Amino acid sequence: MTDDTDATREFEQQNALKRLDHKHDADMRLLKNAWLRRRDAAQLTKDYGLFTLRSLILLNGGAILAMLALIGNLYGRAADPPLRITDFRGPLILFTFGLIATLFASFFGYFNFFFSQRHYASPAVMRSAAPKPSRQMKATSLAAVAFAVISLALFAVGVLSVVRVLTP
Repeated sequence: MTDDTDATREFEQQNALKRLDHKHDADMRLLKNAWLRRRDAAQLTKDYGLFTLRSLILLNGGAILAMLALIGNLYGRAADPPLRITDFRGPLILFTFGLIATLFASFFGYFNFFFSQRHYASPAVMRSAAPKPSRQMKATSLAAVAFAVISLALFAVGVLSVVRVLTP
């Protein structure tokens, strides 16, 4: 009977070890999948942020170039143009501040990336399946989005002010 009891105990221990090993493998797969999803989401966010910044630079910078071309065209066609350069001062200033706001958005976006890399590299966060962003990450992300929205708003107001200047 002792042999049966020892064999049963050894069998149960082996089964317990196998169950523990399977649970560990399942937990590791879940953790790996969570980190892969987090990495993909971070890459998508980075790509979208770069697209947004490039678009804002193109909008505001292109608007400035279009305004300068329009002014040059007006002065090139008529000896006494109906509009003066000073009429376009407001829209040019708005588009310039739109570019500056885009640069601030880029600046805060860089620091958001910097803080997130430092945050997610910490050992405590690496062990977590669902880590929370740090205060610096939240603040820099909010600032980047705010400046991007300001840049877009300045572009829209600049376009409206150009329309107002060109409308008799």
